[in-house]
Parts: sequence; C-alpha cells; structure tokens
Amino acid sequence: MQTPHPMIVAAPVHNPHSTVQALLVDDSEFDRVRICRISEQLDRPVNIVPVGNLEGMQNQLRQRAFDLVLIDFSLGPVTGLAALDFLRELPDAAEIAKVMITNNSQAEIAISCFKHGCDDYILKEQLNPQVLDAVVNEAAARKQSRYHSSRRYPQTQDTVSDVLKDGLRQAAKAIGMETMIRDHNAVSEFVATFAAEDEFLFRPRDM
Repeated sequence: MQTPHPMIVAAPVHNPHSTVQALLVDDSEFDRVRICRISEQLDRPVNIVPVGNLEGMQNQLRQRAFDLVLIDFSLGPVTGLAALDFLRELPDAAEIAKVMITNNSQAEIAISCFKHGCDDYILKEQLNPQVLDAVVNEAAARKQSRYHSSRRYPQTQDTVSDVLKDGLRQAAKAIGMETMIRDHNAVSEFVATFAAEDEFLFRPRDM
C-alpha cells in the first residue's frame, strides 16, 4: 500500500453550493471522453478532471481538493483497488465519495471494492446522465454536510467546555470544596484535543 504524499490537499468546506469537483481515473480515453460528455448533461454543475492512471490521480490529489473520485477498475498494470487503498489513507477519506466504474459485473469484484472503501459500484454500460447525476448529488450532499459541520464545530466545542467547567464546580461543591478555574483557555484546549482525535464525539446528532 502506498503512503499518501504529505501535501495532499484536504477536501474543501467553504461553499456547499459550488460546483462539485470530481476526479475521473480511467485508462480508456474513449471512456474518459464519454463520461465527461455525460457530465455536461447533468442538472447539478460538476467539474470533472480526467486522468489515465494511478500516478495521474495521485498528482491531482496533491494539487487540489476533490469531492468525488470516479475510478475504473482496470487501470493497466494495477486495479482500482490500488486507487481505493491510496484514497482511504488520506486524512479526509470519509469526506470524499469514491465510486468504482467498470465493465466487470462479477459479484466478487464488487465485494472486494466495497471492502477497500468504495461507496458505490456502477457498470459502465449502465452509466447515463441519470445515474451520474445521482452520484454527483450524493457527493454534493457530503460536501454540504461537511460545510455545516465545520460551521457548527466551534460552537459545539464551546458548549462542551462550559459543561465541563460547570461539572468541575458541581463536583467540588459536592465534596465540600471550592474550586476556581483560573485558565479557561486550558479547558477549551483540552476539549479541542479530543475533537482532533475523536471527531465523532462532537458531531451534531443530526449529522
């Protein structure tokens, strides 16, 4: 398994309504052109960057952020599983929609793709504007969710900090002691540490 480059760009969170940024990894020029043409018929705006191999995918991920990666299962000397392995090692892997597109309908291959972190598995012969539109909409939904989560994070952490401070005061009072929190920033930094290591603890319940 390859180690991701340290300069991999994180998925964007600044505008949930902007154009979906998609990376297409396919060694067939015919299929790359065909899928790009299909993308022009979608209701939601999407910008597709086509590359022909795994190295091209890695180079693009070092230069810019993507919301969606479409991966051909057959990539010359390697398979799309290598691309999935690379993607799932990224810090924001869960935020990027990963879709395998292939001519192979074998159930074993589909299962293997899902085990390697694939979100969806689509046969190329079934790929049309309606199917691709659904894929892009799913990526856009992730993008919007990521945006709202990033906006609510600071407020959520402040709430947790306040609860911790109040809990310390109540605990001290229960055992007949007085307490004074001299450094309020220390509590906030303590909470931020947990947010960095266990992000899910501070996710809003409706996420």
